[in-house]
Amino acid sequence: MKIEQDDLKDFLENASWYHTIDFPNGLSSKGVFDHRNHLNFYKLPESFTGKEVLDVGCSDGFFSFEIEKRGAQRVLAVDTNKFDGSPAISPSTSMQNDLEKKYSTRQLKNSHFTELAKKLDLLQVHTFLMTKKVLGSNVEYRDHSIYNLKDLNQTFDVVFCGDLIEHLKNPIEAVEQLSSVTKELCIITIASLTTSKKLNWWLRLLRLNPILKDRVVTYWGDRGGSFFHFSPGAFEKLLKASGFARVEVISSFDLKNLKTGMDIPHVVYHCWKK
Repeated sequence: MKIEQDDLKDFLENASWYHTIDFPNGLSSKGVFDHRNHLNFYKLPESFTGKEVLDVGCSDGFFSFEIEKRGAQRVLAVDTNKFDGSPAISPSTSMQNDLEKKYSTRQLKNSHFTELAKKLDLLQVHTFLMTKKVLGSNVEYRDHSIYNLKDLNQTFDVVFCGDLIEHLKNPIEAVEQLSSVTKELCIITIASLTTSKKLNWWLRLLRLNPILKDRVVTYWGDRGGSFFHFSPGAFEKLLKASGFARVEVISSFDLKNLKTGMDIPHVVYHCWKK
């Protein structure tokens, strides 16, 4: 069935999106985050030719489709968001009702585009799968948890995991799973504590030895969908303990939440198995 340009534009501007993704004819989705002008911070390989890549916690698929554009032989994208109104992550018990309300409200908003989904041969509104159809992409999608990556029974040349670890109750277990399926390189980004003067002041306020700044982890599970924020050094230690032979902090930058206007500090890690 033909998709009318006005229908597609309405979907991109008024559905609930996490990622800002470019579509044909100058259109783009209206995401909570816009990574397009921040790609240089991720230091993605210019070419993924011949590589099999796993995108863990893919959300709407910005990085999956970007990696495909760079020539990957195969991209498998996984997430636990079923786009049925149920939460994609497991919050603390006290935040369960809030997160259920958040996701059900999102899905109710997206349900206005059910007819468009049907035109794309989908039973429900699923932003990743609808994007894949419109873009004519060959990226594969699977509903699969980061905690069960070993069950894929495969290793991947490159694994990408963006802005997921801080939302998990069991980050150590999750990183160990990422390591287990990485053949060459794993790229991980997290919303993180930074090594700024503000952090050093905070450490002094708590009368901590500045040497310990590379071991700091703070708990945020009582505030929403996040659980832990790591200092860059602390997370680097976690990565090495999980089986990566070499870890490098590639960059740090602020990414604006376009819904709240807040700048979120991010750190990008490249982790090699050899």
